[in-house]
Amino acid sequence: MKFRKPSQRRHWRRHRNNASPSSTHITSSGKRPWYWWVSGIAFVVALTWAAYPIETAWDPIPIDDFEIGKPSPYTVISPTTINYEDLEASQKVLAEALSDVPPVYRLEVSRLADVQRMFEEIRKIRERSPLYDDEKIAQLQRSLLIGHLLSEDTLQRLVSLSDEQIDAAESHIQRILGDVLKRGVIRGGREADSDIPGFAEEVAQVMEPHGSLWEQTRKQLSEKLQREVSNAEVAEEMFVELQSSDKLQPGGKLHKVKELFTWNEAKVQIQKQAAVIQDPEVRSIVREIGRILIRPNVVEYDKKLTEERRLSVAQAVAPVRQKILKGQTVVGKGQLVTEQQLRALQTIRGYELLDGVRQRVMRRTAGGLALLLTLLTALVFFYLARYEAEMFREYRKLLTFCLVILLTTVSGKAVLLIGYAAKIPSSLSFDLVLLIPTAITAAIVTILFNPATAIVATAIVGVVIGFMGGLQASNGLFHLLLTFVGSFVVIFSLSQVRQRRDLTLAGLYVCAVNIFCIAGSSLISETPVTVALQNMGLGIFSGSLVALITPGLLPVFESISQITTDIKLLELSDLNHPLLKQLEQRAVGTYHHSMNVSKLAEAAAEAVGANELLARVGAYYHDIGKMNHPRYFTENQEGGPNPHDKLGPMRSAKIIADHVTNGIQMAREHKLPKVIEEMIPQHHGTSLISFFHLKALQNDKNTDFREEDFHYVGPKPQSREATIMMLADSVEAASRSLYSRVSHPTPKDIEDLIQQIINKKISEGQLDQSHLTLRDLQIIADTFERVLCGFYHSRIDYPKEAQLKSPMLKAVMTNGANKQRSDHPTG
Repeated sequence: MKFRKPSQRRHWRRHRNNASPSSTHITSSGKRPWYWWVSGIAFVVALTWAAYPIETAWDPIPIDDFEIGKPSPYTVISPTTINYEDLEASQKVLAEALSDVPPVYRLEVSRLADVQRMFEEIRKIRERSPLYDDEKIAQLQRSLLIGHLLSEDTLQRLVSLSDEQIDAAESHIQRILGDVLKRGVIRGGREADSDIPGFAEEVAQVMEPHGSLWEQTRKQLSEKLQREVSNAEVAEEMFVELQSSDKLQPGGKLHKVKELFTWNEAKVQIQKQAAVIQDPEVRSIVREIGRILIRPNVVEYDKKLTEERRLSVAQAVAPVRQKILKGQTVVGKGQLVTEQQLRALQTIRGYELLDGVRQRVMRRTAGGLALLLTLLTALVFFYLARYEAEMFREYRKLLTFCLVILLTTVSGKAVLLIGYAAKIPSSLSFDLVLLIPTAITAAIVTILFNPATAIVATAIVGVVIGFMGGLQASNGLFHLLLTFVGSFVVIFSLSQVRQRRDLTLAGLYVCAVNIFCIAGSSLISETPVTVALQNMGLGIFSGSLVALITPGLLPVFESISQITTDIKLLELSDLNHPLLKQLEQRAVGTYHHSMNVSKLAEAAAEAVGANELLARVGAYYHDIGKMNHPRYFTENQEGGPNPHDKLGPMRSAKIIADHVTNGIQMAREHKLPKVIEEMIPQHHGTSLISFFHLKALQNDKNTDFREEDFHYVGPKPQSREATIMMLADSVEAASRSLYSRVSHPTPKDIEDLIQQIINKKISEGQLDQSHLTLRDLQIIADTFERVLCGFYHSRIDYPKEAQLKSPMLKAVMTNGANKQRSDHPTG
């Protein structure tokens, strides 16, 4: 079976039966009205208020009743989470930090500059060519700072060696002398008659008053040596900072005192480093000049700079802050009070008395929550605008989405406020948050919209409930988990809800998962059995509320959003509905026709993944307007006279077309859902009432009339369900005409009949806005053929290939079907 391609082909995503996509609340310029923004701000404000953790009224703590080392007369539980500075611990940390600041000593490195100046002078004297070597040596003795200390051999080498050797000597001296001076050379030695103890005592005087590092080092050294150690020995293990402003020798290096060179050690180090020089002449010069130039260069303790360093460290050291968590037992009744516990009690009492502090904390918390929830709301709305565009365009639907979320969060906050107003102690043995039936949001949003939107709503509710349960991470995580688990169970169980008892089952599922979650949390936190059982009771109660409250709330939100749920459709599918009873009594032929159309539409909708329940219920009510003039429609004439024989074609067409208008009026009077009301005019679209139009052309050739007078007012079908119902209506009427004219129609006859009807609708442009693909139309046609064969229970003899083109089909489609379907329509 082949169909011509519609003028507009659209891919369709399964969605709930609602108002026409064109019905939006956005201005033509694309800007949203002011009340959208006001509603969004109000939504965030309400969420922030709901999410703000409730703090109990704090009772003054009688500090005088608590004494260190004696049993506590009360159990004191912190009413909130408090961060405070522990002064004693802060002082200890500060002392440790200050003890780590090494004393600063000035490092004298001018000898390196002396080397540079000395070799510049040597080069000048060497370049004085008129002078003999003896005269140059004499000038070196007079001009050089250490000239009189140099040996004759060294002076001779300085005059006679090549320029390259002199350059090498200078380079080696600069390097070796710099290495040694950089390490630091202290006066004296470590021998018994040296004055190193004086330097160690100086370091001890600087370091010992600042605390723990000195004593810790002394202790470790004593344990290592198995004896008492002197200050000099401790000083050997201390770090000092060598500070120099000389560009050639950067300061600020840390060294242990024992790593510093004494004068003698510095001389030995110079000789060792010079020994590796290959040129013996250069090596001799380096050794002698280095030995003469080296001097102690750790010259002075810089108290001012050391104190500046300690002040900087002291300012950088953060005070030690302790944290008392909300609900934490500070001290238990009968427990011996420690000094730390007493300080915590004093902190809580002092914190309570600082109203300004409390207000500042409240403002900061509220501001942080507002920022987080604004971000979350923006992300959710972005998701809706991107993936649920039809819902996001309609203010009623978006308002319903927000109100359902606020229903759970605000009512949950009210539950907690009532609990605390009843003066339930802050050390309550059960969790009031468990009373909140958070899964109600998931249930209502799933039924009204779809499971994906319900998951998004659950995310907002879970975050708000998590904050509402307290800023303590473990509490918030547990409440968030409980909300998500219960909501997901509801979403899964209600994704294909068909009756109200499904809500009861969903509530029972929530009760079950609440028990499991609370049991698992109780095991992790080692909650007493009695408390765990109380919490499980609250979980069962909140799950029961889902089953009890949701059915009563659904009609309210259906009315606000103008969304027709499957539950409402099931109620309308009751054949005892007043409109259907009237239809059966006043237009029995139309009634049975509607029943047949509903079967065709339901089967086809199910085959292509549309809402089969909507298609069936829409078919029930699509022809209710025929009750006003039932005898003007052939299915109700029962072989009697045709009233149209006495009327002109214009009048007949008007009566036929009026059954749509009358049907809309009846739907409104009986308060049928908007989606059902819209399917009444859409099931004919803008089709031509061809029989009476042809009759007018034949009989009234000279009369002035418009073709528009013979068209249904429409609109064309806007949804897959309405389009399927239009096709089912036409096919059912034409098939009855076929079976009334052909005693044994073949499957080919039925197939060709369906094909011609669908092709005709395509050619007329009736399916342009249907959201159906060609593949969908093929599936629908196959389904119609299968169901029609089942209607009449015919045992059909399959004809040969030559007999497949039945001449009766042409007569049915051009005369009988047109008369039955267009002139005296039953659909």
